[in-house]
Amino acid sequence: MENLTAPTDISLNKTNIIQLLKTFSKSELKEFDKFVHSPFLNNRAEVAAFFDKIKKYYPSFDHPDFTKKNVYNSLYPDSGFRDDVIRRLGSNLFKLAEDYISYCLFKSDKFDHHKNLLDIYQRRDLNEFYNKQFQKTIQYLEGNKTRSAEYFLRTTQTEEINRKHLIKRDTTVKTTDIQIQIDSIWKFSFIRLLRLYAVAVQHVSQFNKKYDLSSLSMLLNLIDESDFKKETAVELFYLTIRLMTDRKNDKTFYRLKQLLEKNHHILDNSENDMIFVALLSYCWDMNLKPGMDYSKDEFEIINGMLDKEILTEDGKMYSEWFMYAFLTAIKAGEIKFAEKFIEKYKDMVPENERSNVVNHARAELEFVKENFEKALEYLSIPKYNNISEKLRANNMYLRIYYELERSDQFFYQIDSFKHFLKNVKSLSSNLIKVRQNFVKYILILYKIKLGEMETDFEVLKKEIAGSQLVNYKWIMKKLNKLEELNS
Repeated sequence: MENLTAPTDISLNKTNIIQLLKTFSKSELKEFDKFVHSPFLNNRAEVAAFFDKIKKYYPSFDHPDFTKKNVYNSLYPDSGFRDDVIRRLGSNLFKLAEDYISYCLFKSDKFDHHKNLLDIYQRRDLNEFYNKQFQKTIQYLEGNKTRSAEYFLRTTQTEEINRKHLIKRDTTVKTTDIQIQIDSIWKFSFIRLLRLYAVAVQHVSQFNKKYDLSSLSMLLNLIDESDFKKETAVELFYLTIRLMTDRKNDKTFYRLKQLLEKNHHILDNSENDMIFVALLSYCWDMNLKPGMDYSKDEFEIINGMLDKEILTEDGKMYSEWFMYAFLTAIKAGEIKFAEKFIEKYKDMVPENERSNVVNHARAELEFVKENFEKALEYLSIPKYNNISEKLRANNMYLRIYYELERSDQFFYQIDSFKHFLKNVKSLSSNLIKVRQNFVKYILILYKIKLGEMETDFEVLKKEIAGSQLVNYKWIMKKLNKLEELNS
């Protein structure tokens, strides 16, 4: 039987340890170097030597010489290549890298340091040390401005350690007061539950997800009947849920908008993000209603998210947030802001998505300026590969062909868009319906424009006013223009 051996020139580039090291910054790699060479943290000299060999290829690790065999031979020049040794070295170094990033996270969280010391002093019954550390822990908690779910969880954890400490010295529990812990658990639970329900409601309304929301009403009623709504973070998420369900109204919207503006600092970015999304969703829903225009409110909210750096993380911005923020400025008539926005944030979009969103944004700008041919040029560059991009592109192609009176392309695009909407399964029926209505009415307007169809404009206006559709203002503008021409 033929003796099969593993290839010896395979690159290390795709191994777990290299994939992880590629994400390290220069400063992180430098600190990890110290970590690897610390006898206390790593007692395997061969692993440290292995790291010394491969770190030379940082950051890309794509040099032709960077192979398993070359690295092995540089470590063990007098022995034959063994793939299992390289795999073991890579595995051990990977575990060290995991320990390092875990340690960095632990080190960056000062509360964990305070809490762990408090717990150790409690377990070892070092009363004097414990009392001093308890005061330090409380001072740290109260000195922090945040009053998020995490704050109340930390308060609960601190009070639990303190309760154990006090019971050792007072079995009659006369000095023990658990009210703070009870209230903190309630507040933590309310905030976390409301936040999770907010995510669930959003997924149900947009993506046809199915969740059991039967307990949500009971939760809201419980908050209504308690004093916990006086806690700002609880009220923020309570109003968020109301704004995302059938309890929504303008009073709730403006109360939440004002409350968030004054108190965003008490929440972390992910919690703020959820509340901002609820405000934006309300604007979206209201803008679909005839006669309603929340574009200025929507722009204010997006601008606030940009100012507070909620849309960016580590110098990056999701492509969908880029487009949403840009289009919000366009709808609000903030054209100069939109132009500056592209230049300021385009490099933050992931490189593999940048061309699509930037060129589509530039197409939108040219469309607003009525440079329709130029808009088509920009629109032809991207290779659209997700539903959101395809929805935007189809919508814009229809409006451009309408303006340029390119009938063949217009009618082809109508059929293409109808077929696309019919086969989309991941969007909710309402999100599909508002686009189907847009297709329906732009087709009617175009036939009127060509003289192929007559209509009673007042009847058509009432029909459109009774429907929900995207680009409502644009449709009404074109309808009014047709009415003027016909009269």
